Amino acid sequence: MNKIATLPAVALCVLNTWDTGIDVRLTPARDGIELQKEGVKCVIPLDCKVQGEPRSIDYDLATLARGKVSPQYHQVRRVTFTFTDGGVQSCATEGARALETSK
Repeated sequence: MNKIATLPAVALCVLNTWDTGIDVRLTPARDGIELQKEGVKCVIPLDCKVQGEPRSIDYDLATLARGKVSPQYHQVRRVTFTFTDGGVQSCATEGARALETSK
């Protein structure tokens, strides 16, 4: 008899990009962005390691199907970091999702 492994369900991040008061930081390995607000913690994995301390972070989103829907972090496809010295670094998230994780 063949058994199919049961994998835990993965929830998409429920935070949207218009929310205020979100704590944003790099993961300890510098290959992702952690987002936290009111007990919800999400991670956006990146395809590169961030070099330096970013001054600002810009998110490029996948095209939304409906314009009146608030964009959510699981729709982020590219992240661009700007540094104090004027340098810029861009990382893709294609195929990755911002995942809700336990606190």
